[in-house]
Amino acid sequence: MKSLYNITAAQMRLNDAIEAAEGELSPELEEALCINASELETRAEDYAASILDAEANVAAIRTEEERLGKLRKSYMRRADVLRRRLAEAFVALDVRRLAAGKYALSVRPSTAVHIDDEAALPEQFVVTKTTRTPDRKLIAQTIKGGEDVPGARLETRENLQIK
Repeated sequence: MKSLYNITAAQMRLNDAIEAAEGELSPELEEALCINASELETRAEDYAASILDAEANVAAIRTEEERLGKLRKSYMRRADVLRRRLAEAFVALDVRRLAAGKYALSVRPSTAVHIDDEAALPEQFVVTKTTRTPDRKLIAQTIKGGEDVPGARLETRENLQIK
């Protein structure tokens, strides 16, 4: 079985031969065209199957990523709850250190900033983040309307559809 590259190259050579023969199809050329078309059909079917398989794998992986993300968050919440409960018990029982089997546990003071009202904070204590994203729909409408948009252009693409 020829590769898609070789099938394409063979078709280009056949097209050149047909052009050189001024459109006259000899039986050999006609047979070669049929064989090449058959090989293209077979290779295209293989490609389509591979594309659909890859897209199905992407969807399955995305679903698994979502499931694993939820599972990760669940375990993080569980660890946070257990850590908080144990720390609260240590504080309530005035335990600073405890050797529990193979674990050495302790509580220590720490400082954290808690924001009660973000809107009440003076501007110097707030960082403003700005995101700059091109508005592709507006750009397309503007260019289609006949105006030039510096730094952008419309391009025509050929997209493969598999049904």
